[in-house]
Amino acid sequence: MLWVVRDNDYKYVQFASEKIPPLLFDLRNDPGEYHNLANDPAHMPTILIYCQKLLRWRMKHEDQHMAHWHEAHS
Repeated sequence: MLWVVRDNDYKYVQFASEKIPPLLFDLRNDPGEYHNLANDPAHMPTILIYCQKLLRWRMKHEDQHMAHWHEAHS
């Protein structure tokens, strides 16, 4: 399972598994999504912004797909 937040500037992808790190693409400078910026410390503020956007969306829509995931898959 994964979640995606996308706008005209960035695409942020978060996976359900903690073993798979998130992805961040600068859509204005890299529309083909070839360069993952998530590992670049300079982009940490952007990652946090998009992570917050995703969390707000999940809370608004009461998305609880991962609420008990750690218990069931530990």
